[in-house]
Amino acid sequence: MITENTGSPITSAIAEQAAEDNVLVIPLSWASLWPDPEFGAAVLEKQTTYCAESMNGVEWLKGFVEGEGKEASLAIIGRPGEYGEDGSAGAKIAAEELGIPSVYDGTGAVAGDDRTAIISEVVNSGATIVWTTLTPGELLDVFGNSVSQGFEGIWSGNQPSFSYPVMLGSDFAEQFDQYYYASGYQASWATPGIPGMETLVAEMTTRRPDLNISDVFVTGWIEGIMTETLIRTAIDQGDLTRANVVAVSQSPDFSVDFQGLSANQSWPQDYDEALVRSNYIYDVDAAAFDLKPMSEYTPESPGSSGLTVLEADYVGSVTEGYEFGGPCIEPSS
Repeated sequence: MITENTGSPITSAIAEQAAEDNVLVIPLSWASLWPDPEFGAAVLEKQTTYCAESMNGVEWLKGFVEGEGKEASLAIIGRPGEYGEDGSAGAKIAAEELGIPSVYDGTGAVAGDDRTAIISEVVNSGATIVWTTLTPGELLDVFGNSVSQGFEGIWSGNQPSFSYPVMLGSDFAEQFDQYYYASGYQASWATPGIPGMETLVAEMTTRRPDLNISDVFVTGWIEGIMTETLIRTAIDQGDLTRANVVAVSQSPDFSVDFQGLSANQSWPQDYDEALVRSNYIYDVDAAAFDLKPMSEYTPESPGSSGLTVLEADYVGSVTEGYEFGGPCIEPSS
């Protein structure tokens, strides 16, 4: 079992062989390919997909800008490949379903170091919403130059477009606080009232006091919960063969309780049944940003990524009723 396989292209490249070899793979990727039983049969995805996340995010942003008395209009900025194309596809679905005008379609446009033309398109688009599926460096460049030129639209994007160490450690921290609402899949570090978080914080502060606090620990902890639950179930059945471990993961009776850290999950062999349709929306709070060492953690001063949960397990009306029937994209060759 590969308990963390980093990236959509790498996971896509091994997905079919992993199924043939009965090797389960937990991807550090949220591409909409993985819930597909014909392609990702051995890929044990966690949380939602980039496509569904974009659908939820664009709908939430629409409600936000309309609450400020503005009409929603959308600019899309993405990079090529499974990650960028999947996120852009979901944004387009939401725009079509909700009747949001698309004033700039930059799907796959961010493919090199010169983003001058893209920045110009965004600044001159009149968009009130920008949805991105980028790397943190790409987002920092496009966002920073756009707001420097007076663009005042509201931004969000697929995780990991936004990286709090990069963005809130930059010269544009205040602008990210003002114009950006982050999207993601789970509770932030030390969020109170969550049983799984209490355990995570206690273990990490004890075992790794040398590290700074991080929301990424929640991702790793969730992967660990998935792995432990699966292995213990197979042990209880008395069969730790590869084939049975895969069979356990696909069983209608098998599910994983993430103890409040994220939406619970199971992996039935039906795309729409397996798909997690919720994600998290965070406020970016530059003043709260405090990546302190875990050795300095106290309940009164736990440190913060600067991301405060506004919506936990948010599901928009489009995503809730949408029949996907399969991935939003094709795997890259």
